[in-house]
Amino acid sequence: MPAFVFLAGITLGSLALVMLHHMTGGAWGMMTRRLHEGATRTLPLVALMFVPIALGLRYLYVWSDPVATQRDAALRTVVEAKHLYLNTGFFLVRAVLYFAVWMLFVHFLNRWSLEQDRRPPRATIAASG
Repeated sequence: MPAFVFLAGITLGSLALVMLHHMTGGAWGMMTRRLHEGATRTLPLVALMFVPIALGLRYLYVWSDPVATQRDAALRTVVEAKHLYLNTGFFLVRAVLYFAVWMLFVHFLNRWSLEQDRRPPRATIAASG
């Protein structure tokens, strides 16, 4: 789990920096843009690393283990109060949705970056006109 969080943090942090650079523009991020875009392209591997977490959910989170929940009355009360949010199905649906949205961001931001590289710089357009 710590390795997943570490690598997901690098990937999603790079995604945040790429989004910030696209939003603000300017030359401040050009030196590291390719590095961060490359880091975002590891997101499918991070999603693949999530599979063991999804399979071992009941060992990682006590609320997903029905036996442990039934043994502890306080835990059972909390899980019952939050049963719409704390259930395995909704957890997995949220995870798939998050990864899908992040992958869409990665796809479009990388595509826009390549399109931006294919266009001539503004100074060249102004000088040639």
